[in-house]
Amino acid sequence: MSLRPPSGQINNLIVDLKNPVTWIFAITVGGLVWKIIRWTTKVDTAVDGFSDFVKEIREAMKEIRSNLTEVMLRLPPKPVAGSSPLRLTDFGERMADFMDAETWAAQLANDLLPDTAGMEDFEVDAYSRGRVQQLHEEDPGLQKRVAACAYQFGTKTEGVLDVLQVVLRIALLRGRAQDQSQPPSLE
Repeated sequence: MSLRPPSGQINNLIVDLKNPVTWIFAITVGGLVWKIIRWTTKVDTAVDGFSDFVKEIREAMKEIRSNLTEVMLRLPPKPVAGSSPLRLTDFGERMADFMDAETWAAQLANDLLPDTAGMEDFEVDAYSRGRVQQLHEEDPGLQKRVAACAYQFGTKTEGVLDVLQVVLRIALLRGRAQDQSQPPSLE
């Protein structure tokens, strides 16, 4: 007894176009092939669209890079260098000269030196910032000088106040150093 059906029956089963199973199988395979072809073309189209998008971004980045120098030239220079401790740049020195900030700070430092006794240098820096802010809020004359300096140099008020803070801190630290170098009073 053979387990194989007669060869004629196998061929008839596969090629039998009258059999509904054959039609269902053919339609299913055809539908799958159609969906795979459509998906592949959509992916190819999406990749082409993405590469166009990347080209647009590259062109925009080139334009931004070319304009960056122009943008940077429009920014005002910084009056204070950000290293520690803060110090004036050449631009800040010119602003300080315009306001005669060293004379102002020296006169003010004489009155403020007792307040800074026992402070560390960084505390004197914070104290200077606070005093400059307070004086700017309270003194209309100082407000006018700061505004005139900011206008003259095309910068913001905060930059001028930064310059005053640095100059006052330097005057206070110099005053403390001179006090420490003098011999104690014999009175």
